[in-house]
Amino acid sequence: MNPGPQLPGWLRGIIARRLAGSNPSGHAIARPIGIYKVDRIGDFVLATGAIHLLVERFGAENCRLIVSEAAAELAAAEFPLMSRWTAPEAANGVWREMRPLRARLQRTWGAEHFEGLVCLRHARSLYRDLSLTWISATAWHGLGERPSRRSLHLGNRPALAVAFPPAADSPWSRELLAHREVLAPLLGRPPTWEELRPRLTQVQPTRGAEVVLCPFGGERIRDYPTAGWVAACRAAFGRDDAEVRLVGPAGRRRELEDLAQALRDGGIRASVTTGLSLRAFIRVLAAARLILTVESAAAHIATALDKPAVVVIGGGHFGWFGPWGSASRQRWVQHSLDCFGCQWNCTRPTVECLRKVSPAAIATAITEVLPR
Repeated sequence: MNPGPQLPGWLRGIIARRLAGSNPSGHAIARPIGIYKVDRIGDFVLATGAIHLLVERFGAENCRLIVSEAAAELAAAEFPLMSRWTAPEAANGVWREMRPLRARLQRTWGAEHFEGLVCLRHARSLYRDLSLTWISATAWHGLGERPSRRSLHLGNRPALAVAFPPAADSPWSRELLAHREVLAPLLGRPPTWEELRPRLTQVQPTRGAEVVLCPFGGERIRDYPTAGWVAACRAAFGRDDAEVRLVGPAGRRRELEDLAQALRDGGIRASVTTGLSLRAFIRVLAAARLILTVESAAAHIATALDKPAVVVIGGGHFGWFGPWGSASRQRWVQHSLDCFGCQWNCTRPTVECLRKVSPAAIATAITEVLPR
């Protein structure tokens, strides 16, 4: 959002309100509940328990699910009876992306009015706050005040204050605690862990033979070093006839091939798969013997399926989205530093919270969760 910092504050506010457009009117349809979760795939997985609870409370026919285009395939599979709207996961350019998007979405979104709007995306951005103003609803159910045209601003959005840090022995991450905070008034009580825990009900986990390694995070800063994966796998599988299947995006296939060759050089069978659809990707994870990954959609899917998994987690959002889970089949491996919580604005020469995670610690975690 380049224009923001160069313009006076009062002008940034005016532009943002113009960008929001007029409030929708003349609704043809009234629906009890709108559920807003325009977010990444892993974040959507974290909200599945909350969405299932809302469906059980209000009925799928009375809910509209508003999700990102990236998570739409998973949303359709997991909630087939619920109608959906989709929008891009993110939008940055004010005139290049957000204004055309508003013109397209408001025509559809403006046709409905909700008795209650449930917001399960808690991280703030101009796009999140702006798109929420395009939705007509009587009651707001979300952290903080409901975004309005008057409150919009092109400047940075302050993070929502969350005063519920999870205990070390708790299965709740802050994201899940936030979901509980939002749903408690609607249910008349705080939901329990078993009610709210993320789950994928349309996939049946099985025990296959492959170790599935998904080495890449949503951004490169979250990647664990390739040499670390090789050392960890050699230590864990040196005497095991393991077959490692590397899975990732087609655009990073060359890196996956290099990692696979390094594993083969260490005596480990390895193959590469790219270009999977989301549902095919979930099926691969559901059939894995073990899943190795960083904090990513793969980590959340593996945990929601309660698969044996080892997740290397950095400090950028530590505690917000992971670790989470109450089962014994997952291990989240980290190297603690005093700069945890940096929002991935790393000020060190290297991302030490990941680079200093010991391959030996990963190998130990593998031996603890690997079915034998």
